[in-house]
Amino acid sequence: MIELLTSLGTSTKSLARDKRFLPELLSRSPSSVFRLVTFLASSVVRLPIKNVGPLIRNPNCLELLNAVCHVPTPSETFESTALDILPQPPQGIIIRKEAEETYKNMKETADALRHELGIQNVGKMVVSYPGVLLLDPATQIYPVADFLYNEIGLSEVGVPQVLETFPSILKADVQQMRDVFRYLIELEVSEHDIPKIFRSFPSLLTLDIEKDMSPVVLFLREIGVVNIGRFIT
Repeated sequence: MIELLTSLGTSTKSLARDKRFLPELLSRSPSSVFRLVTFLASSVVRLPIKNVGPLIRNPNCLELLNAVCHVPTPSETFESTALDILPQPPQGIIIRKEAEETYKNMKETADALRHELGIQNVGKMVVSYPGVLLLDPATQIYPVADFLYNEIGLSEVGVPQVLETFPSILKADVQQMRDVFRYLIELEVSEHDIPKIFRSFPSLLTLDIEKDMSPVVLFLREIGVVNIGRFIT
């Protein structure tokens, strides 16, 4: 594993910095990690090799690693000698089948981002948010894109720009984003300005109204801001 990671441009010093993440990273099968490297560098994602090593050693990549690079547990290596236990399918076969299905789904997701939504640089999105490859196009990606286009009013060019800039928005709840949109309208933010605001600051859509937004609005009113909508704009 260390030889593999260093061949991808990751120094041993950088590996040693995150001591909590390192043991779990080194416990993975080099062959399974190499397959992930191949997938990320392939025409499906088109991530430059020099960026793959730093991505894999990043704790933010843990979700993706867990999906395709299984870490063996002690129970999986234990072999029972009891005669009355019926033989079970080898755990390794089950894990490989799950990995095959995950890779198939990840390819479909990458193809949907590039060909359906017009994302030019899928690799850039993966570096920013590795979990994007594990999202389901039908239930997560398309509904968010549809909301940005049809309800927020972003252009066909603006939607992929927002997704590339802030890809984690794809895991956001559409109803929560819709509530944020309506809240800003209630504050008299012009609907004409809404697309411009969210194109520049898409993370606003993921804020919690009660915890993040209302206290700020209250503070602005306390210090004398009369037209909150204009101030926000």
